[in-house]
Amino acid sequence: MTGEFAGKVVVVTGGSRGIGRGIAAAFAAEGAQTVLAASSQVNLEAAADAIAHSGSIRPDICAVDLRRNDGCTGLFDLVSERHGRGDILVNSAGATRAGVFLDLPADAWQDGFALSFLVA
Repeated sequence: MTGEFAGKVVVVTGGSRGIGRGIAAAFAAEGAQTVLAASSQVNLEAAADAIAHSGSIRPDICAVDLRRNDGCTGLFDLVSERHGRGDILVNSAGATRAGVFLDLPADAWQDGFALSFLVA
């Protein structure tokens, strides 16, 4: 398959469902080798199978908690070992809780912050 992103390595956090999965599928359809990261191994397997079933290269998957440094390191290590590089990073992991910002408990805010900002 040749496409605009043929030969590129695209890492998509939150790639097992929703917007992240859609983004990963679109990159894969354009020839990219995708790497999906999320916390659920089951959801990652389902997403990778669906993308491969569409005729694209089967994504690599990495079940990690990206709110933790060791999760981020695990994803980095997988991408480095299998591909030697990452060309594109799409941060689509998780969401913070809805509500009035000033009313959010500190742990809820910190959880959303960690998931959105520690991935880099």
